[in-house]
This record gives sequence, structure tokens and C-alpha cells, in this order.
Amino acid sequence: MNFKVRRIEAERKDTTAKSIEVKSNFAILTLEKKKDKLVGDYIEAKFKFDAEYTPTVGSLKFEGSVWYQHPNLKEVAVEDGKRIRLKSEAVEELSNAILRECLIEAFGTAKTIGLPMPMKMPSVKVNKDDVPFSKAA
Repeated sequence: MNFKVRRIEAERKDTTAKSIEVKSNFAILTLEKKKDKLVGDYIEAKFKFDAEYTPTVGSLKFEGSVWYQHPNLKEVAVEDGKRIRLKSEAVEELSNAILRECLIEAFGTAKTIGLPMPMKMPSVKVNKDDVPFSKAA
């Protein structure tokens, strides 16, 4: 996948809060069938990504494009007049790629301007009081 961010808008306000809720969302704006000498046929998907913080301590917004390739592109992406209809597997692959790449970009941007990460980070919960580990020799 060829992922490009063409526009970044990041804002950190002087507001402080004890608890912050983050909602991240993305949308595929347009699709266009294209051809490249090296990779062959592909779909260029233009997208937008937003991370909104409540209370309003800041925001992140990205716009960009990603190339989607598939060995059977003509079967998974069918032109229908002024629309391109994607099979569900293509929508899933494309959406996951956009979300994954945008979150990676958002982590760095949020850190740079002092905003919380745009998604809840994983954590470990231990249900026992003591957990035995092997002792190093």
C-alpha cells in the first residue's frame, strides 16, 4: 500500500481536564481506478481521519490517499456509472490499512503537541496476588 498524508491539522488548546475522552473516526471520500507502470492497476482511495477530544483540549485531522491493489481488482472493484462498488473484503482491507496508518501518524503528532494518544493503549490486568516466574541462573 502506498499511504500518503497530504494535509495535517493538529491543535492543542490551553484547556486542562482531569478526564479526556477521545473519539477517532475516518471516512473514505472517493475512489479512482488508476494504473502505474510498476504496480499495474490499483484503486486510489482518498480519506480523512479525525480525532476529537472531549472536553475540547485539541484535535487531530489528516487527509490523504492510499493505493489499494488486489490480484482480482476488476472483480472486487466494479465501476457502476459514477460510482465504484467494492466487495466487502476490499472495504475491510482498505479500511484497516487507513485506520492502522492514520493511528501510527496520530501517535507521533499527538505526542509532539502534547495530546493524549487517539486510542486507548493496551494494559495488563493480573488476577493473582503473586505470580511465579523462573529465576535466572
